[in-house]
Amino acid sequence: MNNTSQILQRNEDYFINNNIIICGYISDTYPLELAKRSKSIHIWFTDYSQFNTYIQALGLNVNNNESLKNLNSIVTINKGNIYLYFGASLINAEFNNKSLIKECTSGIVYITKSKEESKYMMEQLIASTSNNATLFAVGANDEGIKGFETQLKAITPCQKIDNARKCVLLGIENSDELSNIYENKYSQYSFDIYKINMDTCSSENIKESDNTITINTLSGVFSAKKLDLGTKFLLETFKNELESKVFNSNEIKDVLDVGCGSGVISIYLSKLLPKAKIDASDINAFAISSLIKNNETNNTQVNGFVSDMFSNINKKYDLIISNPPFHQGAGVKQLLEPTKKMFKEASSHLTRNGSLLIVANSFLAYAEVLKESFKEVKVIAQNNKYKVYFASNKTN
Repeated sequence: MNNTSQILQRNEDYFINNNIIICGYISDTYPLELAKRSKSIHIWFTDYSQFNTYIQALGLNVNNNESLKNLNSIVTINKGNIYLYFGASLINAEFNNKSLIKECTSGIVYITKSKEESKYMMEQLIASTSNNATLFAVGANDEGIKGFETQLKAITPCQKIDNARKCVLLGIENSDELSNIYENKYSQYSFDIYKINMDTCSSENIKESDNTITINTLSGVFSAKKLDLGTKFLLETFKNELESKVFNSNEIKDVLDVGCGSGVISIYLSKLLPKAKIDASDINAFAISSLIKNNETNNTQVNGFVSDMFSNINKKYDLIISNPPFHQGAGVKQLLEPTKKMFKEASSHLTRNGSLLIVANSFLAYAEVLKESFKEVKVIAQNNKYKVYFASNKTN
């Protein structure tokens, strides 16, 4: 049990015999223990890996659930008094057991590294729970709990309930007034929006006459307000390689964008390769919901679905493309292991002549890692910050 859960355990009197809703970055299974002493536990996940961890802990299976294939609602599953939810919003979607959440008189947000995401989750709980509910935020000092306390105080009076193990537990009281404010605020999704010039692969200095796509992003999605420079370099490189005939557009029939985020790469490629079928997967519910919105906005047909890397993927592709999530704040060694796993699985999901194309920070030793899974590996473009790698098992 991690320190944030231990501080909750120290204060279980607030939760015993209550209906409780929990969300945020939950890195252990303490809520399942708390369920034994509560009327009901409702756990809302936006991270598919955490959702699946709880599914497995309860001896259930949701991998083949069709609603994960094109996430536009909340996925629900329950066992006894434990209810699990996966999706981007408690307010916007109609789903099973939604009325039960309104009966919750306790709510807990495990704060995330993103202040905006944590704030979004707390506001969702305010809008979704009983008007007399006590809502808590818990987090470690190095995760930004002090800054989040300032955010809470801007919403309503906030009490520091406990401070131990370099963690803090905060509490606020819900009310009809508060609940109505945030129910109205989230009556529709609130997206950050920017445009990308298809010709220059840039999100800056856009003119009305430019050939553009529009990107919508929700809280917690990578590169929410403008195009990431690594992604920009990857798109530029692919476009140049396509124009110089290194890639043959007629041979690229099936494409997968792994860790798609809001779908910048896949939306761009769907315009660049109109005959190709584009799939896009991500572990994050906010990402897939953003992608669905971007399909609507750009009149594209990208097939977006939830998957932990290749966990929900059973087909082979002519091109797998990705900006791997090495920019999440963890140490390089911690990030190389899941990336190695991704490369190995990508190799087995390529067609005979298929290829992998990724962008990476220049300091990351991806060439040697790629060579463990691919016969041919080369850097096809680089600048002072990024490298674009090409990998294939094609034999001449």
